[in-house]
Amino acid sequence: MIVLKADIPEAGYGKKVVLRNVSINVEQSTIVGIIGPNGAGKSTLLKVLMGIVKTAHGTVSMDGKVITNHSSEENVRNGISFVPQGNRVFTELTVKENLEMGGYLLKDKVEIEKRLSSVLELFLDLKDRIKQDAGRLSGGEKQQLALARALMLQPKILLLDEPSLGLSPKLVTKAFETIYNINQQWKTTILIVEQKVREVLKITHHVYALRMGEVVFAGAPQQLQDSEELKRIFLL
Repeated sequence: MIVLKADIPEAGYGKKVVLRNVSINVEQSTIVGIIGPNGAGKSTLLKVLMGIVKTAHGTVSMDGKVITNHSSEENVRNGISFVPQGNRVFTELTVKENLEMGGYLLKDKVEIEKRLSSVLELFLDLKDRIKQDAGRLSGGEKQQLALARALMLQPKILLLDEPSLGLSPKLVTKAFETIYNINQQWKTTILIVEQKVREVLKITHHVYALRMGEVVFAGAPQQLQDSEELKRIFLL
């Protein structure tokens, strides 16, 4: 079953066209990767899907329902969560308060506590720091908190924009393990933009490669184990 589908002939910022003829499908309970060199349009694509960047020509649909140019708030209510790059958390709030902010649409206090408990079982490091101010967390812990907060609404699809950005090699490995576990344990559908190509190929079921705003590859990650194919995408 296709959770998210996008056909975008053109999108960008004002008169600047960034995406051209981009079509993607995201199957339920899969991890789909979007790779490509800097400036390829990867982050812009996520912003179009989230409703942050509007498209005059294109269609985005979720569960068969057209959501093109819906507001970000509408998309959150419809089951899309977005984690932008940069480990963005509310630094002056505690870990628990950050998570509660992630569940802001929930009105039932019992349900909020239930979600908190469920999310923290995936992020045991955060469980030990539940009362700590988020500003005192390490970079890796802030990334975990950003992911955990996005899961509070149990989204149908999770959009991740370079979750490894700024992390040490050890923490990069842990971040990808966490993303894989979210998919395996919660069956959450994930669309991930990432520069760490080798790492993302290990956890994805399907991959799209963008170059200069266009899809230049779509297929199984195993097909990109060939270094010559990756070189074609990134260097030509």
